[in-house]
Amino acid sequence: MHAPRALPPHVAALTAAVAALASGCPRSSAPAAPLERADGAAGPSAPAAVPAPAAAAGPEAVGPPGPPRTPHPDEGRHQLDLLPLLPIRVGDVPVQVWVADTYERRRLGLMHVRALPDDRGMLFVYPDVDRRAFWMQNTLIPLSLAYVGADGRIHEVVDMKALDESTYPSRQAARFGLEMRLGWFDDHGVRPGARIEGITQLVGYP
Repeated sequence: MHAPRALPPHVAALTAAVAALASGCPRSSAPAAPLERADGAAGPSAPAAVPAPAAAAGPEAVGPPGPPRTPHPDEGRHQLDLLPLLPIRVGDVPVQVWVADTYERRRLGLMHVRALPDDRGMLFVYPDVDRRAFWMQNTLIPLSLAYVGADGRIHEVVDMKALDESTYPSRQAARFGLEMRLGWFDDHGVRPGARIEGITQLVGYP
């Protein structure tokens, strides 16, 4: 008994194709390529119009909040709610002061403030020791200003009128300025040469 003769390859392929069409089940022997998601990654099929949900941002994706913006001097708003309060001692008198240690904070100072408690003031901290000058533009209350050296000693005290736009220059180089209500230094017996404790370690920024 003879084995049936093998068909030539091209005839065998044609015969298989005809048989497949006749069965009504077209099918590819190769696996279907996976569909692409909307984000370009291969994965299970999904409607292209529905984007994959965004991943929740972790703590590292959100930067720390920046410091509050200091109001512009002409905005009519003071800055006391933004500044830290520091307890210091002026001579023998304990007080708390708002610390103005950047250019923007020093520029605004006590502008637009309408009242100053007896035990509150503003300390201006500079990055270097130099001659200083203050004025009272937009400053609604009269103030007494002490110019203070890098060692914390008061050089001089000047009284300044509200809304006065003339300058009040220091006679010596100073690193700090301390503003209190008008007459505060005289009322508490604080004179030039007195030391202010708790400020010499502070850093001023340009």
